[in-house]
Amino acid sequence: MNIKELTRRVGNDLPQRVEVFLGKANDRQLYRINVKTLAQDIGLEWRDLREFFLGGVTKGAFSLSWEFHCPHCSGITDFKHKFSDIQAEGSCPGCNVSFRNELDKNVEVTFGMVADIHEIKKPVVEKIHDEMLELLKAGKFKMPPQWLSGLDTMTSPTFHEQFGADVLSSEESLSIQRLAFLFTDIKGSTQMYSDLGDATSYQIVRDHFKILFKVVEDQGGVIVKTIGDAIMAVFPKTEQALEAAIAAYDAFRERSWEQVGQIQIKMGIHAGPAIAVTMNERLDYFGNTVNLAARIQGIAEDHSVCISAAAVEDPGARSRLVGWHKDHPQSIRHFKTKLKGIDNPIEVYSLR
Repeated sequence: MNIKELTRRVGNDLPQRVEVFLGKANDRQLYRINVKTLAQDIGLEWRDLREFFLGGVTKGAFSLSWEFHCPHCSGITDFKHKFSDIQAEGSCPGCNVSFRNELDKNVEVTFGMVADIHEIKKPVVEKIHDEMLELLKAGKFKMPPQWLSGLDTMTSPTFHEQFGADVLSSEESLSIQRLAFLFTDIKGSTQMYSDLGDATSYQIVRDHFKILFKVVEDQGGVIVKTIGDAIMAVFPKTEQALEAAIAAYDAFRERSWEQVGQIQIKMGIHAGPAIAVTMNERLDYFGNTVNLAARIQGIAEDHSVCISAAAVEDPGARSRLVGWHKDHPQSIRHFKTKLKGIDNPIEVYSLR
C-alpha cells in the first residue's frame, strides 16, 4: 500500500484509524470495502466514512462500484463504476429471472483501491470469486448484515455536491422502496417581498436556507432543490425527516429578523416508494409519494409541521411523535383531509 501517495491525493482528510487499517490490510480486506462494516470495526461513524471515501473517489484515490444483487439468490449479477451507467433492469442467469433494480433493496455500493496506489493481486480476486460462486451453487450466499446501499450513497452531501454531473440517462429511472420527503415554504413570502423589496427579502430567504440546509444535513438528508423560497429534501428514514422538521421548527421560533421579526415555516412530510430520475441534468425524484408530500405541505397552517399517517407507520417516526406529544401536550392535531387532485382523503398529524 502506497500510503504516501494516498495521503498526497486526499490531503489532510485521511482519518488516522483509516490510515492504520489501510496500512495493515491485506488484499482480501481491501477488495470491495464495505463502509458500514469497516466503520463498526474501527469505531467510526459510517456516514463520516462514507463522505471520506466518496471524496477520495473524486480525488482519484479510490474506485466506486454500484453492484446489483439478484433479489432471489443475492448473487452479484453486474456492477458499474459510474452512476450514469446504471440501468433500471437487471437479470440473473443463475436464477433465470429478470428484475428491477431498487436502490434501497438490491443495489450495494463498495469501494476499492486504484491500481497505482495498491493493486489487488489477481489470484486473490479469482479466489474470492470462486468462493462466492461455490456459496451461490450451495444456496448459501448472503449479503452482509450491514451494507452501504445505493440510497445511502445518493443521500450523501458529498455525492450531491461532487457527483451532480454524473446523472442517469434520460431514458432510465431507478426504483426506491421507501424514501421520506420534506417540503417547506415560508408563509406570507409574497407579502414580504412586496413590503420589504427584493434585496432585503432575498437576504432573509438566504438566511433561512442556511438554517434548513444545516438541519437537513445534520439529520442525514440532502436538499434536492430549492423552488423560490421553498425546499424539497429527501431522507432514507422518516424519523430523520421528522427530526429535521422539528429542529427547523425550533430554530425559526428562536430566530428573529430585524425587518420582519420571526418568519413562519410551513412543512410537510410523507414517505413511500419513489423513482430517481434525471431532470434538468440533475438528480431528482418523481412519483405519487413526492406529489403527496408537496400537497401535505400545502395544507400546513402558520408555523407547523404536517406529517402523513402513512409516514408515521415507521416505528422511529411514531416514537418521535409520541415524544413530541409528551413534551408539548395538546400540540398535535390528528385529522382526515382531502388534498388537491387526490380523490381519497388521507390522515394527517399536525404539530404546532
